Amino acid sequence: MYAVNARAITEIARQPKNAWQKLFERIKEEAEHGNFMLVFDEDNEGVSFVENRKEIKAKLEELGYKCSYRRIKNENYFFNDLYHNEYTISWNI
Repeated sequence: MYAVNARAITEIARQPKNAWQKLFERIKEEAEHGNFMLVFDEDNEGVSFVENRKEIKAKLEELGYKCSYRRIKNENYFFNDLYHNEYTISWNI
């Protein structure tokens, strides 16, 4: 019984997280709380987009969002030369 549960949990954990799905879930959460802006940090959210950050900005702007981004250096002491993206996304209420 425990092996079956462990196997099921492992299969769920192995599935890659969809960055777009995570982003739109966070936008929905913020909008439901009455906010009009979201800071989406790839490192904090545990996802990374397949597309280039410029493409992501263009796609979000096509959907009617205002978007800006910046690169942030990872806080990893072993691999200190890696970066991740942070997006500031806003919308009209």
